[in-house]
Amino acid sequence: MKWLLASFAALLLAPQAQAALRITDLQPTQDERLGPRGPVRIAARVQDAGPGVDPKSIVLRVDGADVTRHVKFERGQVVYFEHLPPGRHRAELAVRDRAGNATQAAWTFRVSGRGFIWQDEAEEDDEEYDFTWPFWGRW
Repeated sequence: MKWLLASFAALLLAPQAQAALRITDLQPTQDERLGPRGPVRIAARVQDAGPGVDPKSIVLRVDGADVTRHVKFERGQVVYFEHLPPGRHRAELAVRDRAGNATQAAWTFRVSGRGFIWQDEAEEDDEEYDFTWPFWGRW
């Protein structure tokens, strides 16, 4: 009878534990356009109302490269800094809680060149123009 009650409780609690594991507050935000400024801060908040996040399960990839060993995880936040070249970039974060439930998030963002980015909103193809000044900083 104890086994039956334990199994029933596990079935009831498992979906709640999985739903409680969430990745939020992605930085940069989805499709954000960053200007030319030092290293890019890639971060996300990981929340778990259940048994807690397993820090050893965290995997962060940037443009397909595993950068997990450079990630800091403190107070529920995953943080990573990197100098990224101009262009579109993709971050992918996967994490598990101590109960084995998993979740993941993927998002893209763009880093501009040394100048500024102007986007032609009238174009349907989302075309961007990167104006780079060869004399930047020599005024």
